[in-house]
Amino acid sequence: MLTKAVADRFASDEQVAAAIFALAYKVGVQNLPGGGGARQFVRDQLDRLGLGQELTHIPWGSKRFRLPPSRVGDAG
Repeated sequence: MLTKAVADRFASDEQVAAAIFALAYKVGVQNLPGGGGARQFVRDQLDRLGLGQELTHIPWGSKRFRLPPSRVGDAG
């Protein structure tokens, strides 16, 4: 998914976000580029893929983690 910069066309945006979130913790949050943490990493990857601009939370087990807002479409 991330190496080819395309998403599974059958997965929902939430499923893709959860998979990226899991990847962030698998590689270690301290090893992520940009130093913004796992949630920022998820948002950056979703924006790169052109997915989930409207997503505000990642479902994770019985919890939901708030995502930073999408930067897609920002002029700055």
